[in-house]
Amino acid sequence: MCKKLAKFNYLTDKAKSWIKKCHQKLDELRNNLNTVPVEECDVMLIESEISNGKLHNLTRAIEAGEGLKQKSNCPPYVAAHVEEVEGLWCSLDYKLTLVQKEVKDSIRKRLEVRQQLQEADSRLKDLETLFNDLSRQKKVLLNEQVQQVNELKTLKEDGHKLKTSLEQLNRSASMQRYGVREQHDSLLNRCQTLQKTVQTLLDELSTSVKEQQTWTASVEKFKRDVQEWMKLCNDCTVQENDATEHSGNWQSLAEQLAKTGKEMQVNFDAMQQKYLRLADSHHSSLDIHEQMHEINRSFCKAKDGAAASLDALQNRIQLAEFVNQFDLLVSAASDWANSVDALLAEIENKMLVEPVAQEEMQLIDDSFPEGDSKFDQAVEAGTALMNKQFCPARVGHQLADLEVQFLQLEQHKQQVKISVIDNLQKAEVLKDEINRLDPELMTAEAKLKRCCDRQDACRKQQRSELEAILTEIQVMKNRFTILCLDSDIACAKPDEYRINSCRAWYYELEDTAQKHLEKLSQSIEHHEKFEKKLREVRKKVCDINRKFEQTNAARNLVQSLSYVDLQKQLELLRSYHSDVDSCSSESSLGSLLRNIIDTMIDKRHSEPRRTVEAQYESLKNKIDSLKSSLTVAEKTVTEKLILSVQAKKQQFDKEFLHCSNWISGKSESLPRIQLTILNSEDLSLIDQQVKCLADLCCEIDQWQSTVENVKQLGRDLTEQSGQLDARPVSQQNVQELVTSLAIRYDYLKADAAQNLATGKRYFSQKYVTACRDFERRRRHICEWIEGTLSKIGDLSYQFENRRLDAIENSMAEDGERWLNSALKAGTRIPARLQSTSGVEPHPEIQRQLEELMDHWDVLNSAVNQVRENAQAEQPSQQSDTAMGRKFLQCAHVPDRELREKLQSGLSMHILSIEEIRNPVLDRRFNDVRSQLFDSNCQPKLLFHGTKEENAECIIRDGFRFGHRGKFGVGIYFATNLVSSARHSEDAIKCLLVCEVLVGLKWTCNDINDELI
Repeated sequence: MCKKLAKFNYLTDKAKSWIKKCHQKLDELRNNLNTVPVEECDVMLIESEISNGKLHNLTRAIEAGEGLKQKSNCPPYVAAHVEEVEGLWCSLDYKLTLVQKEVKDSIRKRLEVRQQLQEADSRLKDLETLFNDLSRQKKVLLNEQVQQVNELKTLKEDGHKLKTSLEQLNRSASMQRYGVREQHDSLLNRCQTLQKTVQTLLDELSTSVKEQQTWTASVEKFKRDVQEWMKLCNDCTVQENDATEHSGNWQSLAEQLAKTGKEMQVNFDAMQQKYLRLADSHHSSLDIHEQMHEINRSFCKAKDGAAASLDALQNRIQLAEFVNQFDLLVSAASDWANSVDALLAEIENKMLVEPVAQEEMQLIDDSFPEGDSKFDQAVEAGTALMNKQFCPARVGHQLADLEVQFLQLEQHKQQVKISVIDNLQKAEVLKDEINRLDPELMTAEAKLKRCCDRQDACRKQQRSELEAILTEIQVMKNRFTILCLDSDIACAKPDEYRINSCRAWYYELEDTAQKHLEKLSQSIEHHEKFEKKLREVRKKVCDINRKFEQTNAARNLVQSLSYVDLQKQLELLRSYHSDVDSCSSESSLGSLLRNIIDTMIDKRHSEPRRTVEAQYESLKNKIDSLKSSLTVAEKTVTEKLILSVQAKKQQFDKEFLHCSNWISGKSESLPRIQLTILNSEDLSLIDQQVKCLADLCCEIDQWQSTVENVKQLGRDLTEQSGQLDARPVSQQNVQELVTSLAIRYDYLKADAAQNLATGKRYFSQKYVTACRDFERRRRHICEWIEGTLSKIGDLSYQFENRRLDAIENSMAEDGERWLNSALKAGTRIPARLQSTSGVEPHPEIQRQLEELMDHWDVLNSAVNQVRENAQAEQPSQQSDTAMGRKFLQCAHVPDRELREKLQSGLSMHILSIEEIRNPVLDRRFNDVRSQLFDSNCQPKLLFHGTKEENAECIIRDGFRFGHRGKFGVGIYFATNLVSSARHSEDAIKCLLVCEVLVGLKWTCNDINDELI
């Protein structure tokens, strides 16, 4: 035991010192990164040293410590030392990883700097080329200026010579003044002419220099204007390609483009005039002709582009006008349809009150041809618009909506027409009924008129009798007066007894006549009051009867009335009934009838009495008949109200049962979901169940409106049932059902919210635990893979078959088991969460799983590589050749030359093979392919060599036609890799393998200048 402890202490100290040395080496390497370039081979040497040291020092120390820990009398510091050594190893491993990362970053930065240097070299070459061109142009200009200065010097020397000759001539002229005066004058004139000529030449030369400078500035300005013009054309093209309908500045863009074209044409004409002036001068150079040719070419190109953009803008403006016209037609058709629909709704409302005339429907039928014409115009405009290019998508939707609106309007018209026809038929039935009742009404009016005539005759007879009685009384009074006078004067012995008896009879007769007269006047007065009151009551009863008949007619016209309408009908009928009761209980009419009967004491008044009684009885019978009709109508309406309440009760029962069953079902599903969440270990299933709980809470919130509707229906049912005398529904039961439904719904809502919170909390705990477990297993397998890779790195320097077999056995036993456990733990974690549980999903779970599989594949490939290297060493060129063969196998390019060179061992190194897809270019390719004569032709894969920056533009925007080419303007492809590689000027060649639709072949035997 002591020996083992001593050995363990020795191995632990040795491992610690070795780890410290490794730390020092790594620190030195990290310090050298900023001063000395470090390659990956240096890091690989340190890794191999660390792996060998781990195998000889760390592994032995840990194994010795693990052996001691299994002993029963193991000291406690052994475990602490083992953990300390493992911790030191982890820190060393972490530092090694950081150093590897920093070395990779340093190498990557060096590569980037190298690439930047290459780009700088290429740019420097371009600048040198540009500088050489500028120097050459400067030399040309200097040579021209030197030539011009030499000419000026020559002219100046000629002038000096002329001046000298003039001076000599002056001297000779002074000497020979008289003989050569004429020659002197001629020479003087020639000298002046020569001076003017020289001055003119100098002016022309200075003007030519100024014009050349102005020409250069004008050329640069014209080029900038052309570039701005082309940019404006491109902007207009972008606007024209814009499919939105908010581009209201197309007209202004077209006007601006046309105005710019006119200005550019004026500028171009001015440039041509300048060019012609300079070309006619003696100092024109070849650069001016080249610049004019370039200006002409750029101007023609920009002019063609501007014309195309202007045509496209005009087309889009015309399309916008068509769209506006279509919108106006659709709006007019929709307004007409809405007005007709409102008119039909007004006719429907009018039918509830009175019959509708056939002429109104005829007016609507007459207006329909106008609407059909508007609809046809809108459809024709929309169809024509849809056939145009860049047609907005909303045009089709507007056409569909317009057709649906007109179909609905036609259906509405047919429904109203059917209702009007039914209304007219019912009106005809009512008219026939009125016509049938008219004779009876006329008979009753005739009877009433005869009764009134009879009553008038009776009243006249009574008046005449009364007047006769009054006349007879007056006559008797006169006779009695005369008799009294005669008896007083003529009789000697008056008979007092007879006179007194006559007087008594006379007074009695006068009293009787006065009483009869008073009774007759009272009878006449009562009769007039009775007739007046009778007319009032009869008129009131007739009005009530007419209103009642109108109400019945309106109720019969409508097939089904709502509860509110029925309630209004019942209240109206009850008001009619109360009015009729007030008419029947009219006490003044009966008292007047009794007074009339009391005043009619004579037998001669029996017939008027029967007439009055008959009138009274007729009125009573009419009132009783109206009462019975009102009672029947009230009973009918009440029955309908009861039926409506019962129907509403059935609807309430149905809705209540539906809500109750739904609440019961969801209440039963809640414990099942909660039990599934608590008993399941599958995170996806738990997440799905939490999502179900969240959806259930949303569904419960959505059902709140349905429950509120059921509660409102129950309240309405209770209120309507309370308004009826016969209670068809128990109000207490309905209130209890509504209360129980509200309580169950609130309990379900609270329970669902509580279960959702519990499920979210439980899922969060499970998710965090699973992530931690996966992270622990992943780190363990990654550390094991890195350790195994370090061992394999040691084998690459010193191969041992035994150690390689041990590594493979460890991979087969422990490695696969740890890998499967880590993968299983990782796959348990869902990459995307369905529920809103508040848990942030693991952002890199899928990447970490893929990296884990990549590490395992790297480990397998490393083992296989070591095994293969151990069997036989192969040159690096074979790997490149295999890469090239793989490239040809992926690309399927029939390049015979490349295949032959690869088979013969062509020295090439493929850095990377990338497959790039651009959906926009793919869609354009498919569109063009569908327009070909043979749309099923298969594309061929061909090479296209170009610069790296051009390749990026091609991948992003597609190919563009050039201005020149060996065999004409076009895009060049090749089946020969070498031919395409010549067109790539970079140090690292960039080749594109493209799908090309190849047509018929055309062989060129010689150069054709027309193609260029």
